[in-house]
Amino acid sequence: MDLCTYHSHCDFCDGKAPAEDFVKATIEAGFHSYGISSHSPLPFETRWSLSKRNVEAYLMEIKRLREKYAGQIELYGGMEIDYLNDDWGPAVEDF
Repeated sequence: MDLCTYHSHCDFCDGKAPAEDFVKATIEAGFHSYGISSHSPLPFETRWSLSKRNVEAYLMEIKRLREKYAGQIELYGGMEIDYLNDDWGPAVEDF
């Protein structure tokens, strides 16, 4: 069976556990690839999205996990970006 998913949330946004817990679980379940796609920062603070001040830490954690679990799983990182209007969406320079 070809197991993979590229849409998941960890405790950097509204997920309930650290990213590494999910990576370990997907390896144990036999997934060949896994993607972490936290809710991107918004132009206002929320309790469900990644905070702007945590973006670098989020990206560094994905890099760390990718290196740690290399050879066991293909690991991808991204952000689920909301389109609010012409001033906020995937084309905004922040992303």
